Amino acid sequence: MAVYSLGIEVPANTTAPTLLKKFKGAAGVVTKVYVDVSAGVGYMSGFYIDYSGVRIPSPVSDDMQYFSGDNSEYWVQPNVAVGEGDVGIYGVNYDSVPHRFWLIIEVQEGGYGV
Repeated sequence: MAVYSLGIEVPANTTAPTLLKKFKGAAGVVTKVYVDVSAGVGYMSGFYIDYSGVRIPSPVSDDMQYFSGDNSEYWVQPNVAVGEGDVGIYGVNYDSVPHRFWLIIEVQEGGYGV
């Protein structure tokens, strides 16, 4: 199992999705994503993951385009197959101050048709 743990800071006034971090990810299935949202974010800032071309969370609606919140934490289980490649973290922030998030991505490595 591959586990990626990182802190993310989204700069103030970042109104278009901006690449914040980039690293190489293993092929497999993304089984869990943990997100810890700092107090004060107030849903004004958020981020999404582009894992080798697969967006997490998938933009199902205007309300669910980014991981966001306020003094909250949650686990999601996307169970989505991903290929080996670049992982990009893209953020937006409609506030005049930067906001910080913590992120853990768990990937069950293996073929899984990837």
